[in-house]
Amino acid sequence: MLCNPDAPYAPTVFLRNWRLELRAGYTPEDELDPRVRVAEYLDSEAPDDVVASLERIATDVLDQTRAGLPEVEGRWSEPTANDRLTQAFAALTGRGMLAAECLGLTLRDGWAYAGMRAPTPRKGVVFFHQQDVLDAMDGASLPIAFGVGGPSPASDTARIAVGDAVVDALTAAGLGTKWTGRPRDRIEVDPFEWRRRRVTTCPPGPPPPPGRARTVPSAARAPWSPPELEDFVQPVRAHYSTDGFDTELAGLMRRAWTVRFGGTRGQVAHMGDPHAFIRAGELARMCPCDGLLNLPPGEAVALWARGAASVHAAAAEPAVVAPTAAVAAPASESVRPWWRFW
Repeated sequence: MLCNPDAPYAPTVFLRNWRLELRAGYTPEDELDPRVRVAEYLDSEAPDDVVASLERIATDVLDQTRAGLPEVEGRWSEPTANDRLTQAFAALTGRGMLAAECLGLTLRDGWAYAGMRAPTPRKGVVFFHQQDVLDAMDGASLPIAFGVGGPSPASDTARIAVGDAVVDALTAAGLGTKWTGRPRDRIEVDPFEWRRRRVTTCPPGPPPPPGRARTVPSAARAPWSPPELEDFVQPVRAHYSTDGFDTELAGLMRRAWTVRFGGTRGQVAHMGDPHAFIRAGELARMCPCDGLLNLPPGEAVALWARGAASVHAAAAEPAVVAPTAAVAAPASESVRPWWRFW
Protein backbone atom coordinates (compact mmCIF):
# COMPACT_ATOMS: atom_id res chain seq x y z
CA MET A 1 0.00 0.00 0.00
CA LEU A 2 1.11 3.55 -0.57
CA CYS A 3 2.42 5.18 2.58
CA ASN A 4 2.87 8.80 3.54
CA PRO A 5 6.65 9.34 3.22
CA ASP A 6 6.52 11.80 6.10
CA ALA A 7 4.80 9.28 8.38
CA PRO A 8 5.28 5.85 6.76
CA TYR A 9 3.96 3.91 9.74
CA ALA A 10 0.93 6.04 10.58
CA PRO A 11 -2.02 3.76 11.35
CA THR A 12 -4.70 6.02 9.83
CA VAL A 13 -4.69 4.59 6.31
CA PHE A 14 -4.31 1.01 7.52
CA LEU A 15 -7.22 1.31 9.95
CA ARG A 16 -9.46 2.87 7.30
CA ASN A 17 -8.79 -0.10 5.01
CA TRP A 18 -9.19 -2.62 7.85
CA ARG A 19 -12.55 -1.17 8.89
CA LEU A 20 -13.74 -1.22 5.27
CA GLU A 21 -12.82 -4.88 4.99
CA LEU A 22 -14.77 -5.69 8.14
CA ARG A 23 -17.76 -3.65 7.02
CA ALA A 24 -17.78 -5.25 3.55
CA GLY A 25 -18.32 -8.62 5.21
CA TYR A 26 -16.79 -10.90 2.57
CA THR A 27 -13.62 -12.10 4.31
CA PRO A 28 -14.15 -15.59 5.81
CA GLU A 29 -14.10 -15.48 9.58
CA ASP A 30 -11.04 -17.71 9.85
CA GLU A 31 -9.09 -15.38 7.55
CA LEU A 32 -9.67 -12.20 9.56
CA ASP A 33 -6.11 -12.17 10.87
CA PRO A 34 -4.77 -8.73 11.88
CA ARG A 35 -1.20 -10.04 11.70
CA VAL A 36 -1.58 -10.85 8.02
CA ARG A 37 -3.01 -7.43 7.18
CA VAL A 38 -0.34 -5.60 9.18
CA ALA A 39 2.40 -7.62 7.50
CA GLU A 40 0.97 -6.69 4.10
CA TYR A 41 0.77 -3.02 5.01
CA LEU A 42 4.16 -2.49 6.65
CA ASP A 43 7.47 -3.03 4.94
CA SER A 44 10.06 -5.46 6.27
CA GLU A 45 12.06 -2.62 7.85
CA ALA A 46 9.27 -1.52 10.18
CA PRO A 47 10.43 -1.46 13.82
CA ASP A 48 9.17 -4.32 15.99
CA ASP A 49 7.38 -1.96 18.37
CA VAL A 50 5.50 -0.36 15.44
CA VAL A 51 4.40 -3.79 14.20
CA ALA A 52 3.28 -4.86 17.66
CA SER A 53 1.40 -1.61 18.24
CA LEU A 54 -0.47 -1.79 14.93
CA GLU A 55 -1.33 -5.45 15.46
CA ARG A 56 -2.75 -4.60 18.88
CA ILE A 57 -4.87 -1.75 17.49
CA ALA A 58 -6.12 -3.90 14.59
CA THR A 59 -7.02 -6.71 17.00
CA ASP A 60 -8.96 -4.29 19.21
CA VAL A 61 -10.91 -3.00 16.19
CA LEU A 62 -11.70 -6.56 15.13
CA ASP A 63 -12.83 -7.58 18.61
CA GLN A 64 -15.02 -4.49 18.99
CA THR A 65 -16.58 -5.07 15.58
CA ARG A 66 -17.34 -8.70 16.33
CA ALA A 67 -18.81 -7.85 19.73
CA GLY A 68 -21.14 -5.24 18.23
CA LEU A 69 -22.42 -7.27 15.26
CA PRO A 70 -25.32 -9.04 17.05
CA GLU A 71 -26.78 -5.75 18.24
CA VAL A 72 -26.22 -3.94 14.93
CA GLU A 73 -27.63 -6.71 12.76
CA GLY A 74 -30.42 -7.34 15.23
CA ARG A 75 -31.88 -3.96 14.21
CA TRP A 76 -32.19 -5.15 10.61
CA SER A 77 -35.71 -6.51 11.07
CA GLU A 78 -36.44 -6.85 7.34
CA PRO A 79 -34.34 -8.06 4.41
CA THR A 80 -31.65 -5.52 3.55
CA ALA A 81 -30.58 -4.55 0.04
CA ASN A 82 -27.57 -6.83 0.52
CA ASP A 83 -29.93 -9.68 1.42
CA ARG A 84 -31.88 -9.03 -1.77
CA LEU A 85 -28.65 -8.89 -3.79
CA THR A 86 -27.63 -12.29 -2.44
CA GLN A 87 -31.11 -13.64 -3.22
CA ALA A 88 -30.83 -12.39 -6.81
CA PHE A 89 -27.43 -14.05 -7.23
CA ALA A 90 -28.82 -17.28 -5.78
CA ALA A 91 -31.63 -17.17 -8.34
CA LEU A 92 -29.10 -16.73 -11.14
CA THR A 93 -27.08 -19.64 -9.79
CA GLY A 94 -30.25 -21.72 -9.87
CA ARG A 95 -30.55 -20.91 -13.56
CA GLY A 96 -27.16 -22.46 -14.25
CA MET A 97 -25.02 -19.32 -14.10
CA LEU A 98 -21.87 -18.64 -12.13
CA ALA A 99 -23.00 -15.74 -9.93
CA ALA A 100 -20.40 -14.54 -7.41
CA GLU A 101 -20.20 -11.57 -5.06
CA CYS A 102 -16.89 -9.75 -4.53
CA LEU A 103 -14.95 -11.92 -6.98
CA GLY A 104 -11.34 -10.70 -7.08
CA LEU A 105 -9.88 -7.22 -6.86
CA THR A 106 -10.49 -6.02 -10.43
CA LEU A 107 -12.51 -6.87 -13.53
CA ARG A 108 -9.68 -8.99 -14.96
CA ASP A 109 -9.38 -10.73 -11.60
CA GLY A 110 -13.06 -11.58 -11.67
CA TRP A 111 -12.92 -13.27 -15.05
CA ALA A 112 -9.81 -15.24 -14.06
CA TYR A 113 -11.46 -16.46 -10.87
CA ALA A 114 -14.65 -17.24 -12.81
CA GLY A 115 -12.67 -19.71 -14.88
CA MET A 116 -11.19 -21.23 -11.73
CA ARG A 117 -14.61 -21.63 -10.10
CA ALA A 118 -16.42 -22.84 -13.20
CA PRO A 119 -13.91 -24.57 -15.49
CA THR A 120 -16.75 -25.89 -17.67
CA PRO A 121 -19.01 -23.48 -19.58
CA ARG A 122 -22.08 -22.17 -17.77
CA LYS A 123 -25.20 -20.43 -19.00
CA GLY A 124 -23.60 -17.17 -18.02
CA VAL A 125 -21.18 -15.44 -15.66
CA VAL A 126 -22.17 -12.54 -13.40
CA PHE A 127 -20.11 -10.93 -10.65
CA PHE A 128 -18.86 -7.77 -9.04
CA HIS A 129 -15.40 -7.25 -7.57
CA GLN A 130 -13.76 -5.45 -4.66
CA GLN A 131 -13.52 -2.08 -6.43
CA ASP A 132 -17.27 -2.28 -7.02
CA VAL A 133 -17.84 -3.00 -3.34
CA LEU A 134 -15.75 0.04 -2.46
CA ASP A 135 -17.92 2.17 -4.76
CA ALA A 136 -21.15 0.81 -3.29
CA MET A 137 -20.03 1.34 0.31
CA ASP A 138 -19.17 4.91 -0.66
CA GLY A 139 -22.72 5.57 -1.83
CA ALA A 140 -22.34 5.02 -5.57
CA SER A 141 -24.15 2.45 -7.70
CA LEU A 142 -22.90 -1.15 -7.70
CA PRO A 143 -21.66 -2.13 -11.19
CA ILE A 144 -22.33 -5.73 -12.25
CA ALA A 145 -20.13 -7.50 -14.80
CA PHE A 146 -21.65 -10.23 -16.94
CA GLY A 147 -20.93 -12.38 -19.95
CA VAL A 148 -20.83 -15.91 -21.29
CA GLY A 149 -18.05 -18.13 -19.94
CA GLY A 150 -16.68 -20.57 -22.47
CA PRO A 151 -13.84 -21.40 -24.83
CA SER A 152 -14.76 -18.80 -27.47
CA PRO A 153 -16.30 -15.32 -27.55
CA ALA A 154 -20.09 -15.33 -27.52
CA SER A 155 -22.30 -13.31 -29.81
CA ASP A 156 -23.71 -9.98 -28.70
CA THR A 157 -27.14 -11.62 -28.70
CA ALA A 158 -26.02 -14.26 -26.18
CA ARG A 159 -24.33 -11.67 -23.97
CA ILE A 160 -27.39 -9.43 -24.02
CA ALA A 161 -29.53 -12.42 -23.02
CA VAL A 162 -27.34 -12.87 -19.94
CA GLY A 163 -27.64 -9.17 -19.15
CA ASP A 164 -31.43 -9.33 -19.46
CA ALA A 165 -31.52 -12.31 -17.07
CA VAL A 166 -29.40 -10.41 -14.54
CA VAL A 167 -31.67 -7.35 -14.70
CA ASP A 168 -34.73 -9.59 -14.31
CA ALA A 169 -33.27 -11.29 -11.22
CA LEU A 170 -32.26 -8.01 -9.59
CA THR A 171 -35.65 -6.45 -10.34
CA ALA A 172 -37.51 -9.47 -8.97
CA ALA A 173 -35.49 -9.14 -5.76
CA GLY A 174 -36.67 -5.55 -5.37
CA LEU A 175 -33.48 -3.79 -6.47
CA GLY A 176 -33.52 -0.85 -8.85
CA THR A 177 -31.19 -1.13 -11.82
CA LYS A 178 -30.13 0.75 -14.89
CA TRP A 179 -28.53 -0.63 -18.01
CA THR A 180 -28.08 0.61 -21.56
CA GLY A 181 -28.91 -2.80 -23.02
CA ARG A 182 -25.47 -2.97 -24.62
CA PRO A 183 -23.15 -5.88 -23.76
CA ARG A 184 -20.15 -3.56 -23.49
CA ASP A 185 -21.79 -1.67 -20.59
CA ARG A 186 -22.10 -3.05 -17.09
CA ILE A 187 -25.42 -3.17 -15.24
CA GLU A 188 -25.71 -0.78 -12.28
CA VAL A 189 -27.66 -1.48 -9.10
CA ASP A 190 -29.07 1.76 -7.70
CA PRO A 191 -27.22 3.08 -4.61
CA PHE A 192 -28.26 1.47 -1.32
CA GLU A 193 -27.18 1.38 2.31
CA TRP A 194 -24.51 -1.29 2.71
CA ARG A 195 -25.74 -3.79 5.34
CA ARG A 196 -24.29 -7.23 4.75
CA ARG A 197 -24.92 -9.81 7.47
CA ARG A 198 -22.18 -11.79 9.17
CA VAL A 199 -23.80 -13.31 12.27
CA THR A 200 -27.55 -13.22 11.59
CA THR A 201 -29.76 -14.73 8.93
CA CYS A 202 -32.12 -12.87 6.66
CA PRO A 203 -35.51 -12.66 8.38
CA PRO A 204 -38.74 -13.41 6.54
CA GLY A 205 -40.38 -10.35 5.14
CA PRO A 206 -43.13 -9.23 2.79
CA PRO A 207 -42.57 -9.79 -0.92
CA PRO A 208 -40.18 -7.17 -2.20
CA PRO A 209 -41.63 -4.34 -4.21
CA PRO A 210 -40.73 -4.54 -7.89
CA GLY A 211 -37.38 -3.00 -8.56
CA ARG A 212 -37.02 -0.22 -11.07
CA ALA A 213 -35.39 -1.47 -14.25
CA ARG A 214 -34.35 1.49 -16.34
CA THR A 215 -32.72 1.39 -19.73
CA VAL A 216 -30.80 4.62 -20.13
CA PRO A 217 -28.79 6.14 -22.94
CA SER A 218 -25.07 6.21 -22.36
CA ALA A 219 -22.57 8.63 -23.77
CA ALA A 220 -19.87 6.98 -25.82
CA ARG A 221 -16.72 6.51 -23.81
CA ALA A 222 -13.44 6.78 -25.63
CA PRO A 223 -11.44 3.55 -25.40
CA TRP A 224 -8.07 3.77 -23.77
CA SER A 225 -4.94 2.13 -25.05
CA PRO A 226 -1.96 0.79 -23.06
CA PRO A 227 0.45 3.46 -24.36
CA GLU A 228 -1.83 6.19 -23.00
CA LEU A 229 -1.78 4.62 -19.55
CA GLU A 230 1.95 4.00 -19.23
CA ASP A 231 2.49 7.24 -17.33
CA PHE A 232 -0.12 6.14 -14.79
CA VAL A 233 1.03 2.60 -14.11
CA GLN A 234 1.75 1.75 -10.47
CA PRO A 235 3.82 -1.34 -9.66
CA VAL A 236 2.49 -3.33 -6.71
CA ARG A 237 3.97 -6.31 -4.93
CA ALA A 238 1.71 -9.31 -4.54
CA HIS A 239 0.76 -10.88 -1.23
CA TYR A 240 -1.25 -13.99 -0.44
CA SER A 241 -4.59 -12.44 0.44
CA THR A 242 -7.14 -10.83 -1.90
CA ASP A 243 -9.37 -9.43 0.85
CA GLY A 244 -7.56 -6.30 2.02
CA PHE A 245 -8.58 -2.89 0.65
CA ASP A 246 -6.16 -0.25 -0.61
CA THR A 247 -8.05 3.02 -0.58
CA GLU A 248 -4.99 5.15 -1.35
CA LEU A 249 -4.21 3.34 -4.57
CA ALA A 250 -7.90 3.20 -5.51
CA GLY A 251 -8.31 6.92 -4.87
CA LEU A 252 -5.30 7.83 -6.94
CA MET A 253 -6.40 5.68 -9.86
CA ARG A 254 -9.90 7.14 -9.73
CA ARG A 255 -8.54 10.66 -9.79
CA ALA A 256 -6.14 9.86 -12.61
CA TRP A 257 -9.03 8.49 -14.68
CA THR A 258 -11.20 11.55 -14.04
CA VAL A 259 -8.55 14.23 -14.48
CA ARG A 260 -6.54 12.77 -17.32
CA PHE A 261 -9.13 10.80 -19.29
CA GLY A 262 -12.32 12.68 -18.45
CA GLY A 263 -14.11 9.58 -17.15
CA THR A 264 -16.83 9.48 -14.52
CA ARG A 265 -16.18 6.17 -12.72
CA GLY A 266 -12.53 5.31 -12.44
CA GLN A 267 -11.30 2.06 -10.92
CA VAL A 268 -8.08 0.11 -10.54
CA ALA A 269 -7.24 -2.30 -13.36
CA HIS A 270 -4.39 -4.59 -14.34
CA MET A 271 -1.94 -3.89 -17.15
CA GLY A 272 -1.13 -7.57 -17.52
CA ASP A 273 -1.88 -10.73 -15.58
CA PRO A 274 -4.45 -10.43 -12.77
CA HIS A 275 -3.60 -11.39 -9.21
CA ALA A 276 -4.86 -14.92 -9.73
CA PHE A 277 -1.76 -15.64 -11.83
CA ILE A 278 0.87 -13.75 -9.86
CA ARG A 279 2.91 -15.48 -7.19
CA ALA A 280 3.40 -13.79 -3.86
CA GLY A 281 6.35 -11.42 -3.97
CA GLU A 282 6.12 -10.72 -7.69
CA LEU A 283 5.19 -7.33 -9.14
CA ALA A 284 1.90 -6.51 -10.82
CA ARG A 285 1.21 -3.45 -12.96
CA MET A 286 -1.90 -1.51 -11.98
CA CYS A 287 -3.52 1.33 -13.92
CA PRO A 288 -6.76 3.36 -14.00
CA CYS A 289 -9.73 2.18 -16.04
CA ASP A 290 -13.41 2.86 -16.75
CA GLY A 291 -15.34 1.07 -14.02
CA LEU A 292 -18.60 0.97 -16.01
CA LEU A 293 -17.36 -1.07 -18.97
CA ASN A 294 -17.29 -4.84 -19.36
CA LEU A 295 -14.12 -6.44 -20.68
CA PRO A 296 -14.07 -7.06 -24.44
CA PRO A 297 -15.36 -10.60 -25.10
CA GLY A 298 -12.06 -11.93 -26.39
CA GLU A 299 -10.15 -10.73 -23.34
CA ALA A 300 -12.78 -12.08 -20.94
CA VAL A 301 -12.76 -15.46 -22.65
CA ALA A 302 -8.95 -15.63 -22.58
CA LEU A 303 -8.89 -14.96 -18.84
CA TRP A 304 -11.74 -17.41 -18.22
CA ALA A 305 -9.92 -20.10 -20.21
CA ARG A 306 -6.65 -19.52 -18.40
CA GLY A 307 -8.41 -19.71 -15.05
CA ALA A 308 -10.06 -22.97 -16.09
CA ALA A 309 -6.73 -24.41 -17.26
CA SER A 310 -5.05 -23.41 -14.00
CA VAL A 311 -7.44 -25.64 -12.05
CA HIS A 312 -6.01 -28.69 -13.80
CA ALA A 313 -2.46 -27.40 -13.41
CA ALA A 314 -2.98 -26.80 -9.69
CA ALA A 315 -4.31 -30.32 -9.26
CA ALA A 316 -1.05 -31.70 -10.66
CA GLU A 317 1.19 -29.18 -8.92
CA PRO A 318 -0.61 -27.32 -6.09
CA ALA A 319 1.88 -24.45 -5.94
CA VAL A 320 1.46 -23.39 -9.57
CA VAL A 321 -1.39 -20.97 -9.01
CA ALA A 322 -1.49 -18.90 -5.83
CA PRO A 323 -4.31 -16.32 -5.62
CA THR A 324 -2.78 -13.15 -4.25
CA ALA A 325 -3.43 -9.55 -3.44
CA ALA A 326 -1.10 -6.61 -3.78
CA VAL A 327 0.41 -3.70 -1.92
CA ALA A 328 2.59 -1.03 -3.41
CA ALA A 329 6.13 -2.00 -4.19
CA PRO A 330 8.98 0.34 -3.24
CA ALA A 331 9.63 2.82 -6.01
CA SER A 332 12.81 2.23 -7.98
CA GLU A 333 14.85 4.61 -10.08
CA SER A 334 13.33 3.08 -13.21
CA VAL A 335 9.75 3.71 -12.07
CA ARG A 336 8.48 7.28 -11.97
CA PRO A 337 6.53 7.73 -8.70
CA TRP A 338 3.73 9.65 -10.43
CA TRP A 339 1.40 9.40 -7.42
CA ARG A 340 3.46 12.04 -5.61
CA PHE A 341 2.27 14.65 -8.13
CA TRP A 342 -1.46 13.87 -8.05
